[in-house]
Amino acid sequence: MFTNKSSEVFYNKGIIHYEKGEYELSIELFKQALEKNSSNPQFYYNLGLAYVKTEEYDLAINNFKTTISLNPKDADALQNLGIAYHKKSQFEEAIQSYKKAIEIKPTDYEIYDNMGISYFSMKLYNDSVECFKKALSLDKNNPSLASNLGYAYYVSEQYDLAKENFLYVISLNNTDEEAYFNLGNVYLKLQDLTLAEENYKKTLSLNPNHQEAIEALKNLHKTETAPLTEEKLEKVEPEAKKPEKAPIPEDPEKISVDIEAEAEKCFQKAVTLFKEKELEQAIEEFNKTLSLKQDHLNARDLLKRATLILNEAENLFKRGVSFYSSNDFCEAVNSAKKALELKPNYTKAKDLLDKAQEKRLSIISTQKQVYKPLIETGQYALAVDALKKAIDENPKEPENHYNLGVVYIKQKEYQYAIESLKKTLSLDPEHKEAQEALYDVIKMINNAGEDTKYYYKLALIYVEKEEYHKALEELKKIFDISPDNIECKALFAKVVALMSRAKAINNNESSNLNLDDEILKYQNLIKSNPDDCEACYKLGLIYSQNQNYDFAKEYFLKVLKLNSNHKEAQNSLYNLIRTMNK
Repeated sequence: MFTNKSSEVFYNKGIIHYEKGEYELSIELFKQALEKNSSNPQFYYNLGLAYVKTEEYDLAINNFKTTISLNPKDADALQNLGIAYHKKSQFEEAIQSYKKAIEIKPTDYEIYDNMGISYFSMKLYNDSVECFKKALSLDKNNPSLASNLGYAYYVSEQYDLAKENFLYVISLNNTDEEAYFNLGNVYLKLQDLTLAEENYKKTLSLNPNHQEAIEALKNLHKTETAPLTEEKLEKVEPEAKKPEKAPIPEDPEKISVDIEAEAEKCFQKAVTLFKEKELEQAIEEFNKTLSLKQDHLNARDLLKRATLILNEAENLFKRGVSFYSSNDFCEAVNSAKKALELKPNYTKAKDLLDKAQEKRLSIISTQKQVYKPLIETGQYALAVDALKKAIDENPKEPENHYNLGVVYIKQKEYQYAIESLKKTLSLDPEHKEAQEALYDVIKMINNAGEDTKYYYKLALIYVEKEEYHKALEELKKIFDISPDNIECKALFAKVVALMSRAKAINNNESSNLNLDDEILKYQNLIKSNPDDCEACYKLGLIYSQNQNYDFAKEYFLKVLKLNSNHKEAQNSLYNLIRTMNK
């Protein structure tokens, strides 16, 4: 008999050879690991990665699919499945895989980046732009993401936005030859031949063998032989001035070189400060650069960008103050945080954040005093009402949506729980508890499918044996997992009817047979008219008398949905909940 330990030996050896680039050998070792343990999803996953390296994409896809079947929430397997599809030019399938991966890991920038590349390959440039923007928002200092976004803007002829992104790439890495080359192409499209030439030359200063830049420069000179427009320029005569005697410099060329060097020194300092988000100091250094060299490559554009970011930080702060004044403390917190992301040393924004956070936490504490005791004592329906009221009062507070999701989980209302947890993450994407709870709920729902089939089969076996109480126990396990399972409800009703019939036969109580007939009677009435309020209420009463509380609760709630003022249903539901909570 093979052991998991022996399979791991082959697996670990496969990893070693994979990391050395010996992919064929790693494939054989991963296969041997699977021969000894075919239920480990990680073995299939790494075999899929090795097949991608050997460009055997169909085999890679099969192994990633097996990984996902064993572990449906493996976001990495879903992403690599998308990559394998992309390699085969099956872009739509790739995008679907990426979307599923994002549901599991909504803050993974690489998934958005890969999805953007697939959209780009389909020439859906607007969709690719949105994906690259999302990726860059998740990893703001990644020059590769900014470059992808810039190129998507370029291809979609949004040249000003393309320019802004390539300048941002250069601010992150001022030795990126491709960024300078792409920026040169943008300036060419904008008909700024001087800046186009400077950027092509900068590309060649970093890589003298950059063939595309060499060709671009040659073509640029050809372009310059003809004017861009035939518009006649107005000749302007300067005013005559009396010449002043100027001192003769000792070495004009040396002074020019020194000024160039000083300008470049100021520029590099400005770029460093810009990276560190010291915006005021960066702006000061950019201005110094331009005072030394008015036509300095990119300094003017980066100065404009730094100024825009500084203005945006100030606008966010002002918006936060406005929100604070209108008692919208959640939005005040969000605005202050965004301002600090742009300008981390913004003292006024820090003060606003502290004050708004204090107010926000005070409100949360007050609201918790209402719903927390209800949760602790198991009064979940009342806790839901209290949390919904709190959300009405403060709809942008993620904690209220999170706690509502937690209560729905306790009630086994999993779809409602997922909605509340997703809302939490839309308000606060970094909410760790919500991320974990959402992952657990989705995982539980996916795993529940197999458990449900098993319990249902057991229930059928017990029905055949006429062990109805045991059958009901198995069906109740299904209701714990999936309260709205239609097949389970139908079998539950059948078992209840069979129990009633058996009881009537054993005890010679015809009244119980009549009860069974009553259940079937009202079920038929509801089937013919789902909005029959009284039939739903009567059926709820029968189930309540028969201690089938879950069904009773369902029909009382249906009555109130049809007629919220139905007093008898309100009272019956209230008494039922009290009985269930005892």
